[in-house]
This record gives sequence, C-alpha cells and structure tokens, in this order.
Amino acid sequence: MFYICFMTIEHSLEKLHLRPRFKYKVHDSADKSLATLRAHFDASEYKFRGEFVGEHIIITVNKNDEHYWSPSVSLRILQHKEGSIIKGLFGPRPEVWTLFAFLRFAMLTASIFLTIIGLAQLTLDNTPWALYGLLPILALAVIVWIAGRIGKQAGQSQMDLLKNYVFTALKDLDENVEEEEGW
Repeated sequence: MFYICFMTIEHSLEKLHLRPRFKYKVHDSADKSLATLRAHFDASEYKFRGEFVGEHIIITVNKNDEHYWSPSVSLRILQHKEGSIIKGLFGPRPEVWTLFAFLRFAMLTASIFLTIIGLAQLTLDNTPWALYGLLPILALAVIVWIAGRIGKQAGQSQMDLLKNYVFTALKDLDENVEEEEGW
C-alpha cells in the first residue's frame, strides 16, 4: 500500500517539471564532444548566448530577445568509460530561480514561525492572532504559484527554441545518442 502511494506521489512530482533534466551518453570523448558543441554553437543561425567554462556550457536567449521570463539551459559534459555523458538542466534564468526560491523559503519560515506562536497563544488561552497571519502567506503562495505559471507560459516559445537547438546539437554530436535511464 505504501509503495503504491509513494509511486503515485513520485509520478505526480515528475509531471511538475519545474526544471526539466536530461542525460545522454555520447560515444565521443568529453573534449571532442565539447569542441563539437562549441562548433555547432558558433555555426547556429539563431544566435544564442553561450558561456563555455571548463566542462560547463550555459546557453541563454539572445540579448535582443531576452525578457524577464527567458529560459536557459545548462549542460555539463563528463568523461565516461565508453565516451562521455552530457547532463542538461532547463530552467529560468538564475535570477528568476533565486527570487522564487527565496520567496518560498521566506513563506515557509514565516508560516512555521507564525504557527508556533499561534499554537503557543492557543495553549495560553489567548487569541491566536498569529494563526490569522497564515492567511496572507497562503494568498502570497497562490500569487507566487500563479506568477510562476504565467512566466512559464511567457517563456514557452523560447524554451521550445532552446530545446530544439540543444537536441539538434546533440544529434549532430552523435547520431547514436542514447538517453540514460534512471535519471
């Protein structure tokens, strides 16, 4: 019973795709894969901005097309015994992700603090004014969630461009690209 409940929750969480991840095995070495991806990046007709730092590649939308909700993709190329593994992470720009993470952390901290004070007030037979403070936090949580959904829709077309670009680059890298299981 517990296993079925856990698997249902895990399946539901996979559908959220807050920051979609992927992992591919390529038959070339990490250095050759990095050089091929750099060449593909330089030859692309739609110019994305890219930062190549060691084994990391961060690709973002062109400055002219960028808006607050523009997505980015982060790639990491690791050497493997049979070639290389490319790990990718799609998501919002780091500034947006940090803002939303901070807001969620602040709401969680405030709700824990207010709950503790409110329960203490209840046990002392005082008016639990702190528990009423949970309502604005709940309203803020709903607003943050809605803002995230709006932002996801606003950046969807650019996300599709980035996905096409990355997966085209991976296919150019190796026609026999294999998606890793268990990721």
